[in-house]
Amino acid sequence: MIAQLNELKEGDHAEIIKIEGVGEIRQRLLEMGLIPGVHLYLIRVAPLGDPIEISVHGFYLSLRKEEAALVKVEKCPMHRKCRRRGGGGWHQGKGYGFGRGRRHGSSKKD
Repeated sequence: MIAQLNELKEGDHAEIIKIEGVGEIRQRLLEMGLIPGVHLYLIRVAPLGDPIEISVHGFYLSLRKEEAALVKVEKCPMHRKCRRRGGGGWHQGKGYGFGRGRRHGSSKKD
């Protein structure tokens, strides 16, 4: 179900679908890491609903309601399901650089 970021409840997990708006506000949201395909978690909402605090890319970010309304998200019932859809995350045996990841010359199959 697609919704605006400011419509989520505390504890909801979601994946960013689209950033609306134009100009400086849209650019600022993108620079803060709010890009399509990224998973986020709504930590808390202030008593009057403004601002909201989210966790994205491992850091905390506070947004005003007007800014959050520009972010279209799809709610995820489970955190792991969101991560699989994005294709991100760490995979055993697929490290970077020489000597990392799967051992070379091993006859053992995964």
